[in-house]
Amino acid sequence: MEWGYNRNKEPLPQIIICMLMAETSRLSIDQVIDSGSLKDVTTLETTLSNMDAMLNCVHPIRFVIAVPVISQFAKRMVTSE
Repeated sequence: MEWGYNRNKEPLPQIIICMLMAETSRLSIDQVIDSGSLKDVTTLETTLSNMDAMLNCVHPIRFVIAVPVISQFAKRMVTSE
């Protein structure tokens, strides 16, 4: 937890909770809690790295993730598809 400001500029404790859910069962397959000072793109890159590891393991895990298209990285990924 780190103190920071939300989008309304209110001083509040900030954390990031990133949770990946299984497509059919909707059970959590991975979750990470980070300090609230990380940029969205850093969180996305870390999440994609975890997803890549799950896809390339001996028994690949399939999943779906919603990503807001606000970063240049996310926009490039959408455009490339």
